[in-house]
Amino acid sequence: DKKALPDPEGNIETTHEYIAPNTEIEKQLANTWQELLSVDKVGIHSNFFDLGGHSLLIIVNNQKIKELFNVEIPISMYYHSTLEQIAIEINNLIKQKSI
Repeated sequence: DKKALPDPEGNIETTHEYIAPNTEIEKQLANTWQELLSVDKVGIHSNFFDLGGHSLLIIVNNQKIKELFNVEIPISMYYHSTLEQIAIEINNLIKQKSI
């Protein structure tokens, strides 16, 4: 039944309520994803792949993370992670470097 299908217009991500980025790392990462993935809003529950990301864009995103934060995150981190979880990982890596 085609009428039962959701409207294809709008945001791809609908499983979570939008919560805006809070920390500086979340905000910078969200801005990067917005530019890279050509989306209007990226919340803390956003998933890179759900927003249209793919393996080649991960490489570009990781380069941007390295430029912004001087850390490298494992590519495997993306597969089941939200923006919030990746920001936490970046923060943890920054803390480890300062020890």
